[in-house]
Amino acid sequence: MLQIMLVANHQSDTEHLIDKLMLEEDISVVADVADFDQAVRAVCAHKIDLVLVSLSRVWYQDVEFIRDLKTIRPSMKFLVVSTERQASAALRALHAGIDGFLVRDDPVEDLVAAMRVLASGRRYVCPSVAHQIAMNLLVARPLPRRRLAS
Repeated sequence: MLQIMLVANHQSDTEHLIDKLMLEEDISVVADVADFDQAVRAVCAHKIDLVLVSLSRVWYQDVEFIRDLKTIRPSMKFLVVSTERQASAALRALHAGIDGFLVRDDPVEDLVAAMRVLASGRRYVCPSVAHQIAMNLLVARPLPRRRLAS
């Protein structure tokens, strides 16, 4: 059973999500918190496998929040769901140590799939943002052209 903690500034962000996640047989929401102190208490009280962080934007304090929680329990996976669609937001979050990134408009089925990917030990970036990252890499580092053999 995958034990989940939801972190969101507004409870309205998580109510609908909790209802959807409760339908999944292998996922259990064990904590729904709004700030760092509540998150620390929940991490100490439960064996949390994955932290789902709902953000409108990825700010410095959010990055620090994730880093601090990772020091308490390094094995926890972090999945950020954000309104930001830019590759730069995902890269900031990935550099902070998160394991997955989704855009808030992505379907709940994608969120559940991402959780399972993280639980299997892999990282996840939603397709739209992954595409942006790949295109940015191609522009920044184009492949050298080879001459075709005649």
